Amino acid sequence: MYTLHPQLADETVPVCDLDLCRVLLSKDANYPWLVLSPRREELRDLHDLNDADGIAVLEEIRRCSQALVDLYRPEKMNVAALGNQFPNCTSTSSPALRPTQPGPARSGAGFRRRTTTMQPATR
Repeated sequence: MYTLHPQLADETVPVCDLDLCRVLLSKDANYPWLVLSPRREELRDLHDLNDADGIAVLEEIRRCSQALVDLYRPEKMNVAALGNQFPNCTSTSSPALRPTQPGPARSGAGFRRRTTTMQPATR
């Protein structure tokens, strides 16, 4: 049975379940950062997915990234698989909202807990 690691659960808010992945929003208010975790028992890394699930995860990452692009119109989308924080297999989508944003989203700026809902870019 799939279980979300307690630290990952504490650092995120559930958004929805897609066909394969649980979609979570990071509580880090520095970035509108989505975390996707495939709901497969004891899955630790993306390369451990079977072929069909690997294709499904890539499509769900693409869909979530496109949703963030539509909402925030970033300079660039960052997609990564971060596996050293907790044992769940995760991938992340985070829009680079400032062209000078240094390094990966989790480096540098420091964690700032989300206290309000994010506002999309004005059109």
